[in-house]
Amino acid sequence: MYVKGGSGKGPVIVGETMKRVEAAAEKYTDAKILNDMPEYWNMGLKDYEVTSKMMEYNRKWILDQFRSGREIIDIGLDANRKTPSIFYEMEQNMIKNYQKLHPEWNAHTKLQ
Repeated sequence: MYVKGGSGKGPVIVGETMKRVEAAAEKYTDAKILNDMPEYWNMGLKDYEVTSKMMEYNRKWILDQFRSGREIIDIGLDANRKTPSIFYEMEQNMIKNYQKLHPEWNAHTKLQ
């Protein structure tokens, strides 16, 4: 999925599996990816608390990207992944819901 923005900045790249996202981002000048997640697992939190904090951070991050005006390029699912990513699933739901709430946000499919 490709969501057209008009900020003049590089695109935001999302997708399942960070190695794939990082590789896709290398193809674009000034691309932005979620690569600044705090190290919640080093804070003495329980596993479920770490997951919750990471989900909260990811949700805020993708919402900030919508508001940034950057184009959003979704490289899709990782065909080699056996268990779907709950983080990627959340990003997908947020993209769909944001499009419903903001129809002026121009979106169309783009193959990667």
